[in-house]
Amino acid sequence: MLALIQPSLMGLEIRLGGPKILFEDLLSLTEGDVLVFNFPVDQPLEGLINGRLRFRGRIVETGRKLSFLTEVAILPSSQPATDIVH
Repeated sequence: MLALIQPSLMGLEIRLGGPKILFEDLLSLTEGDVLVFNFPVDQPLEGLINGRLRFRGRIVETGRKLSFLTEVAILPSSQPATDIVH
């Protein structure tokens, strides 16, 4: 089945919703500057595919690697929601 699917590119973005920084301030950051977000460690992250919200989840540590574990799948209403591990 996978051989039938043509390779394609898609943008995947994981976003911590809430904290904001002005672009001007971002450009003025220098080595040693610290950004404090004041969010709990278990704050859900948003997973966007091609700019559209598709998942909410959290970062988990699996040995020496980090993974994005979804807690809620945001899918079109015609598809059932399931938990997916990336």
